[in-house]
Amino acid sequence: MKGVFSSPSAIYSRGLQNHLLPNTTYGNESGGDPLVIPDLTYEKLQEFHSRHYHPSNARFFTYGNFPLESHLAFINEYVLSRFTFNEDYKKCSEISEQSKWSKPVHKSIESQPDPLAPFADKQTTVSVSFLLENITNTHENFT
Repeated sequence: MKGVFSSPSAIYSRGLQNHLLPNTTYGNESGGDPLVIPDLTYEKLQEFHSRHYHPSNARFFTYGNFPLESHLAFINEYVLSRFTFNEDYKKCSEISEQSKWSKPVHKSIESQPDPLAPFADKQTTVSVSFLLENITNTHENFT
């Protein structure tokens, strides 16, 4: 993890995503923030795992030329039938939409210069980003 947390471009892209979508799952580090991980207790880790890695949250993707009904029966017999469906677990894995801001937000993300770039001491990255509507709202997003 040390490498990805020291790469200037990775720091920038993660920072942008964290600031743009702070109230969603995308506002968090998927592998955990190394500065916060030491505060995680074993009990909290177990609780998180039982909620988020439960078959109630599963999505099954299949591909190939085989009878779908027998394949689904196999999944049910060897996976799903061994667990009790939990609606609360399913809800906790839903990705919520980021609430809209009432005014523009300005953020600064700092990192070390890229040592492999020419003129490493004169680097600046500027980004103007917009939080759009839900991806299915093409009319609002592209007009």
